[in-house]
Amino acid sequence: MNPKTGKSKGGFKNTLKGRTAEYHGDLHLQSKGFKKLSHDGKLVDLDAPPQGKGLDGVWEKDGKIYITDTKYNTAKLTKLQKSNKWMLEQIDKLDEPLKSKVKKALKEGNLEKRVVHIDVDGNPVIKKWE
Repeated sequence: MNPKTGKSKGGFKNTLKGRTAEYHGDLHLQSKGFKKLSHDGKLVDLDAPPQGKGLDGVWEKDGKIYITDTKYNTAKLTKLQKSNKWMLEQIDKLDEPLKSKVKKALKEGNLEKRVVHIDVDGNPVIKKWE
């Protein structure tokens, strides 16, 4: 992120890679039985404009809530994204009733954080967000 302009350093090319990774990540999670709760339950639409910064997805499976961030190829979470402060700020930006559901899961120890890495061939690898 360019601190002066507030825009992605990679511009359109990185935005396209990110959107494509989110799309593949959504398809993979859905195929594994996860139910998307964020974005009105809709999977990423490659033709829609980017949704901005923040959590890429909130999902539910087997009674647990999962928050996800998707990265393309070798991209990594930033130091800021790894912080609990950032995560809590992103949760606070969610609309109700999803925000309350995620906060309840966090309080009850029922919230999992995952990073979905998508390689250049579109293959997903899901890792704990640490």
